[in-house]
Amino acid sequence: MPRRTPRLVAALSAAALVTSPLSLTATAETSDDFDLLLSSRDAAAFDFAEYDGPGSYDTSVAVVSRSGRGFSDERAPDGAEVRYYWTINPFDPSAEEIRVPDTEGSFEVNDDPRYTGDGDALGGDIFDVPFPAQQAVPGVHTLHATLVTPANEAETAAQPPYAAIDSVTAGNAALTLDQDELVADLEEVVRISGTLALEDGTTLPRRFISLDYTPATDRGARSATFLPYSYATRPLRARTSTGRVTDRDGIFEAYLAGNERTPCESTAVAESGTLSVAAEQIPVDSPFLRGDLPWSTVQGDLYAPGDPVPTQFGQASDDPPAPVHPLLSLRGRSNGAQDDFMLAKGGRLIAGEVVRLYRTGLGRGRQLVGRDRAGYRGNVGFTVPDRNGRRPATYRAVMHAGAACTVPSNRQRIR
Repeated sequence: MPRRTPRLVAALSAAALVTSPLSLTATAETSDDFDLLLSSRDAAAFDFAEYDGPGSYDTSVAVVSRSGRGFSDERAPDGAEVRYYWTINPFDPSAEEIRVPDTEGSFEVNDDPRYTGDGDALGGDIFDVPFPAQQAVPGVHTLHATLVTPANEAETAAQPPYAAIDSVTAGNAALTLDQDELVADLEEVVRISGTLALEDGTTLPRRFISLDYTPATDRGARSATFLPYSYATRPLRARTSTGRVTDRDGIFEAYLAGNERTPCESTAVAESGTLSVAAEQIPVDSPFLRGDLPWSTVQGDLYAPGDPVPTQFGQASDDPPAPVHPLLSLRGRSNGAQDDFMLAKGGRLIAGEVVRLYRTGLGRGRQLVGRDRAGYRGNVGFTVPDRNGRRPATYRAVMHAGAACTVPSNRQRIR
């Protein structure tokens, strides 16, 4: 049988692209009927920490036949094995190429394919080809492999026709922010952006970026808050934590809206704080796993923090703002033996602030019976289970907008 020349095939089905982030693939023509296709679950470029180790199938090869069946349900011939080795071309231009295993002519063997089942993006049999993470050499890692079957073993045993299947780029990721500080006017919206990349500048798309803002003084709902985009409506509750995903160029961006005045202030006061940003794995209990972020985010133990960013909204002043005394009214009605309904109203000035409802009487002293945030109109309603029957009970609402802003309502006595 004449030796065949390895050929590159730069085509992959759309289904394979969904679960295999490696956008370029290559096949090695190792027999009359089969090629090999390299797949990387961690994308074409990744941080060393994202690789999960041997047996994880993070880097694997699939058997691809030339029978026209595509990738739907490929099965390796009985007794087939993949023989392979890696070469590493370091980022350091003064370093020499590394071979793994390092002995010329040696190779690794995997003769135990895993059947993924019809319907998988690659389908059929795949062979785990562990990435040489133990070397931890940042650079371009190329897989050389051949498929040995009972039909071609006699010919390939002496000098297997290894082909350069494809390459992945791996190293140590770093998160570089475009801003080293954020200085803005009161209530101004500022942009935070950065790039996640390896040592040679190769960017890492589809990675989760966590952002946390810590104000020096807690101002409740009026603290600086993250917005989904620059002109979005400010949320009722300050979001001091958020998440983003790097785009195809490894870039992310987020928007932080400056603090607002509290209901007890005539103007907003200056606020300082610290912004912490990091590329990391999405926590299992993160709200961003409930649909806020693309499902295809690359998962792994990556942790690459950026430098802390000091923030300052407005200029500090020795003169405090003139006090404002907002009004909070409480109305209610008794439904006899049914639940009591109470409505606290404070106007748009208290929108987003926490309102607590207390009840006294019934021989139990003061009881907290409700807690909620005022809506955009500054109203909040409470439905309280009836415990007084025909006996009178007294309700009072209290708005809490930070330690220095507490506003009580009138007392409302109902039966």
